[in-house]
Formats: sequence, structure tokens, C-alpha cells
Amino acid sequence: MPTPRLRVRDPTAPDATRPAVLPFIQSAYFQNLLDGYPESVAIFNTDGYAYACNRHAREMLGIIGEEDFKGLLWDEFLPGIEEPDTFRRYMADARNQKGRREALEAVYITLDGDRLRLSLTTSLLVEYGKIFGILLSMTDVTHIYAMHARQRRFLEERHAMELARTRSLRTLSDAVAHQLRNPAMAIAGFARIALRKSDQALHEYLEGILDESVRLEAIVQAVTSYNAIRTAEPRHILLPEIAARVADEAYARGPESWRAIPLLLDVEETAVTVDADLTVALLTELVCNSLEAIASMPRSADAPPGEVYLGAGMEDGLRYEVADTGPGIAADILPFVFDPFFTTMPDKVGMGLARVRRMAAELGLDITVHRREPGGVLITLDEDTELQDDIA
Repeated sequence: MPTPRLRVRDPTAPDATRPAVLPFIQSAYFQNLLDGYPESVAIFNTDGYAYACNRHAREMLGIIGEEDFKGLLWDEFLPGIEEPDTFRRYMADARNQKGRREALEAVYITLDGDRLRLSLTTSLLVEYGKIFGILLSMTDVTHIYAMHARQRRFLEERHAMELARTRSLRTLSDAVAHQLRNPAMAIAGFARIALRKSDQALHEYLEGILDESVRLEAIVQAVTSYNAIRTAEPRHILLPEIAARVADEAYARGPESWRAIPLLLDVEETAVTVDADLTVALLTELVCNSLEAIASMPRSADAPPGEVYLGAGMEDGLRYEVADTGPGIAADILPFVFDPFFTTMPDKVGMGLARVRRMAAELGLDITVHRREPGGVLITLDEDTELQDDIA
């Protein structure tokens, strides 16, 4: 970083080294006009020498006298700029009319050691079709950066508080699940013993107790499994390898009848960096849901078995798709499918899609469920590009 210094022109320098200026620029009227600008401005000739600047620029840059800036090249005019090469190219491109004239965001260290954020813009001064100067406008946007920094700190603090609260709730739910598990197992055990030793007339009641205790155990296990979801270290893996693992695990998890339902794979031959195990678990859960939905549909002997589709590829970021030709989801319950313990099946806990959404969040994926006509479901998982940008 350049060392700031006072801008004092050598009074003994010959006039030949000083930039040639037009007479009107030397007038008091023109100086008053520049001083009326609300921003800091300076004017350079086409050789890069400064020959005018207003009061705001002199105050911001620490220029002592009204004539002390004249004869300075544009990088000497801003010696405290952190990336002088970038600034020189920016000014040269402006003179040569190259590229789009967007603002240059620069960091400038003042003579007092203050760190300023400047937004620099240029305009060409033209007379009779000929460029005779470049006007440099310097806007101090330090306060905007400071405001953004305060907002970022506030959001980070809120995020840390929410994270701590979430961890606390996970610990609490784990503790509750642990406290419920032992009584539920004990109730189930006593119910089984009572079934063996009791009269037939009491079996119906004891079987009800046993069924509900087993269901309570399943709920406890579902909560424990939900809380255990964590991302591991990402690694490079091919998308076809992920798809093959999903197919194997999905068919292995269900009854033999599932293997009669085709699983169509449409996967790009692309390597990605992800938590492979969690990704496979997520997609397997969705594929199993589709296989189960199709298997539960009443079909005639000559009806096609239905099919499940699994797609993966890069489309403005990583994207997965799971679709099926099952019965679909009714429109009135679609908003609730991700809610914990929501289910339309009396023998289910209702944590499957809640776990799926949790896994998707851990992987940085946005999940959406779509109804298909005349029947079936399409679930899309898209990489959350805004989250990835924030992380980067």
C-alpha cells in the first residue's frame, strides 16, 4: 500500500512540466462552479496531469493550498489508494474510451490514516469534438459500507443466537426422547407379558396398549433420527455414482414387489463436491416414497406398473429431480407435507418429508413439491446459489 504524503508541487519546476490549460479553467468563475459540486471532483488533461479540483476534494485528500495539486499525475493525485495499478488502468481506459464506464470502488488511506471507501466515476470533457480533459468524481461511500458492516454484524449475531437456540432445542428434544424411550419400552414389554398370561377377554385391550407403545417408540426413534442429521466433509463424486447408490438402497429397503417398478435414471456425467452419504440418504427417502406410493395403488393385472424418475445435473447450479406416476398429493394437503408428524397413513409417524427437508437444508438445497397431472408428484431440489455466495 502506498504511503500517503502531502501534495505539494515543486515551485522551482519549469513551466514546461506544468499541464497546459484552457483560459476559462483558470478563471474564478470556473473554480466557483467546481466548488459548488456536492461531491469531490478533479480535472486531468489527456496526459494525466491534474489542473483543477474543488474544495471538497482538497479537504478530503488533505491538499493544503489551492495550487498544490497542479502538475500531479493522476496516481500521484491519489497516493493513498490501495490498488494504484487498477486506478491507473481505469483512468487510462476512460481517456482512451475503452470499455463500459462503470464506477470503480476503491479504498483510500488519508493523510490522517483514515480508511475511506470511494466510488470513482469519470466523464470526458469535449470541446469542438476533441477531448481536452477527464473529470474524476470521487464520492465518499464509507458511511454506506459502515452501515452494511453494522447490518452484517447484527445478522451474524442473530444467526448465532438462532443457532444456539436450535442447538438447545435439539438437546432438549434428545433428552425428552431419551426419557420417553425407556417407559415406552417398559410398557411394551409388560404388555407382551400380560398378553401371554391374561385371559382371552383382555387381549384386545392389551394389544391396543402394545400397539400404541410400539408407535410411541417409533415416534421417539423418528425424533432421534431427525436430530442426528448432520453434514459431513464434502468430497468429489460423480452424479451417476450417487444415482446408482440410491437405486440399490431404495430397492433393498422395500419389499420384493418394488423391483417390478422401473426406476429411470437421467443423470449427467458430472462430478460434484457434496456430502455423498447425506445426498444418497435424501434421494433414497424420496425414491422410496415414490415406490411405496405406486405399489399402494390398485391396478389391474394388465396395467403398467408405473415408474419413478430420478434426474440430476447442472442447471444454473446443481439440481435433482424425483418424479413418479403415483396417486399424487391432494391440493388441500400440499402446504403441510413437510410438517413434522403430518401423515395421511395411520400406521406412519409422518417424519419422512420433514427429515427430507432437514437434509436438504443441511446440503444447501431448496426443495419444492409439485403436483403432476393426471397423477403423480415431481420434487425438485435446487442448489441455493444465494447461500453459496454468502458462504463464499
